[in-house]
Amino acid sequence: MQNLDVKAVVCPKCGVPVNGNNAESNSEDRNNGWWNLLGFFFPIVGWILWAVWHKEYPKRAHGICVWSWVGFVISFVISFLSSI
Repeated sequence: MQNLDVKAVVCPKCGVPVNGNNAESNSEDRNNGWWNLLGFFFPIVGWILWAVWHKEYPKRAHGICVWSWVGFVISFVISFLSSI
């Protein structure tokens, strides 16, 4: 079994494209705390950013979507408890 080079775009043996292994795509698609914080406090903004980024930056989009849901649920629970 032959190991692929980290920067390989295609397999040198069969020519099949290698997805997610090159360093260029991984450097831009990383989870960022500031975007997650924005999604936490403004869930609608987080969901809009998820819709824009989910194909191009899947890791970043997933992180902001998760934190948007967390922020939404927490604000919903606080609103519910304060109305009692």
